[in-house]
Amino acid sequence: MMMRIILFLITNISMFVVIGGGLSITGVSLNNIYKIIFSSILFSILGSIISLFLSKYVTLRSLNGRVIYLPKNNMEKWLLKIVKKQSELSGIKNLEIGIYESQSVNAFATGFKKNNSLISISSGLLKKMNRGEIEAVIAHEISHITSGDMVTMILIRGISNIYINILMNFFSRYFLKFLPIFKKKKYRNCSCSKICSICLDRQSFLFSLATSITKFTISIFSTMIIMWFSRRREFHADAGSVKLVGSKKMIAALTRLKEHYMYDESIFINNLGINGNSNLLFYYLSSHPSIDDRIKAIQEQRYL
Repeated sequence: MMMRIILFLITNISMFVVIGGGLSITGVSLNNIYKIIFSSILFSILGSIISLFLSKYVTLRSLNGRVIYLPKNNMEKWLLKIVKKQSELSGIKNLEIGIYESQSVNAFATGFKKNNSLISISSGLLKKMNRGEIEAVIAHEISHITSGDMVTMILIRGISNIYINILMNFFSRYFLKFLPIFKKKKYRNCSCSKICSICLDRQSFLFSLATSITKFTISIFSTMIIMWFSRRREFHADAGSVKLVGSKKMIAALTRLKEHYMYDESIFINNLGINGNSNLLFYYLSSHPSIDDRIKAIQEQRYL
């Protein structure tokens, strides 16, 4: 994980130096460029790193869940046994499992490094799935862990936030303010001889509106890229589960998910979990492929 973060930092700093040098040729102040870049990197990178280190327990505790240390019943004993078996097959150490109360059929993995991760399972999933299906879900989450998907997704979101901040700062400082509509002027229907507060208020409103529309547009395209990667990682995690427990169990688990496609959780947890957010109307903004597409990919042995 540390190497991934180091490469992430080196790559982005290098790109920003090149971008800064290129923009300076256009006459934009280099000092202003690097101030924008530095502030964007500082807040986005710090936010990503803090999220990584706190994700393991904060997310579970926010759902009033608990980590299983001493099993209270046969199901919890079995869960610990399965997690130990699959983690050994996958070469993972110190993997923990937790349960949280929810009617949703869902599960997700968190943690800042492979050998110190946590799989959280909803009580709804334990009630509505049989043991073979639960085993497949755990294998799916372990595949996310071995692939480093949690770290990668947080870093990708960090990169996205950096570029959105830089583009918006540059756009508002060096482009929008030079457009004729935003230059200080007297409006035709204004009777005053000089620029008045009404004129300035109109310009300020138009400027804010243009900035908001631009930021929304950039954010939508950025989210589409992130969600594309998220959907790909779900296919690969399904394939990883197939390698651990077989296609029959994984297809059965997905079929069960389709039968109980409901959730009472936040969008963040839905996007994070195996159930996911799959919207046929807004497919390109969905974090997960449809259940049918995932089953078809397994049947056709794609991503294996």
